[in-house]
Amino acid sequence: MQSTIVDVNINSVISLRFSSDGCRLIGAQDNGQIIIWSLDGNPARIRTIHTNYGRLNAIATHPTDANIIATAGNCEVKLWHLATGSLLSEIPGRVGEETHAVEFSPDGKFLIAGSDEERIRVVDIKNGLTVFEREAGERNVSINFRFDGQVVALSCCSQGGSWIEFCEFTREGHLDLLYNIDRDVDALSSGSFSPDGHLFAFADRDVNLYSLAPVKLLGAFEYSGRAADGLVNNETLEMYWSNAVFSLQGGQLFCGAPNGCVYAWNVTKMELQDTGIAHEDAVLAIAIHPKVGTLLTSGFDGLLRMWDYPWEPLIK
Repeated sequence: MQSTIVDVNINSVISLRFSSDGCRLIGAQDNGQIIIWSLDGNPARIRTIHTNYGRLNAIATHPTDANIIATAGNCEVKLWHLATGSLLSEIPGRVGEETHAVEFSPDGKFLIAGSDEERIRVVDIKNGLTVFEREAGERNVSINFRFDGQVVALSCCSQGGSWIEFCEFTREGHLDLLYNIDRDVDALSSGSFSPDGHLFAFADRDVNLYSLAPVKLLGAFEYSGRAADGLVNNETLEMYWSNAVFSLQGGQLFCGAPNGCVYAWNVTKMELQDTGIAHEDAVLAIAIHPKVGTLLTSGFDGLLRMWDYPWEPLIK
């Protein structure tokens, strides 16, 4: 895998998301700033939004309005207008809590937010009212919808163990538990569904790939990129993978490692397909362009990189 540098001297970008039209890339920095890059022609930074957060934990892009994003940090969730950098609205949370994850429902009517107060809540964006709440982990690191919007995966972390809850998402905005994947570690990375919704990938000590019908571990990969002999249990993690993402057709799985590598695995063969080494320190975030499949990564080294990755294998 080969890469080119898109931007330099940026603070640690811990979350990368594309706007719904694919024309902009949005990054959440650990210093509380939002960076926006244009992807028309040569990628270039076009705007920085300064929030009052000491740290941004996550961002979400609106599924139909390419100008709206949501940010997670402190107790509230804020909605921003990308073209102007202005604050559109603020959805308050409980005093003293910190919001770790946020996501729009596929129809754009609801926001789902997870906090360090061991709860997940669903908010009606139009009136700002919470329509549903449920208990969750001490840290809720990601909220991922399946392509049809009917199933959502909630990644929850606690000192006593971590888990992913797969829930039915109702028209009223309720989350009805379907099943869990439990892991005996204290942290998980953000995960993702495969494009067809049959697989789910995430990382703890290893990168894990599960089938969902039925729920079954297909395989795991170590920091070296090679297949793991078995799942690691009872471990306090000191090094972290980036989020895991699938290619547009689902034939490849990508994840960025603590050693600065970006790995591409062949999903059908469950084997390493290629490796890219470009970040001088841990890879923090990774994103796939929703239309053309371009891969971008941010690292602890302050770089944003764009990748040319190997051909996508046929899915069998």
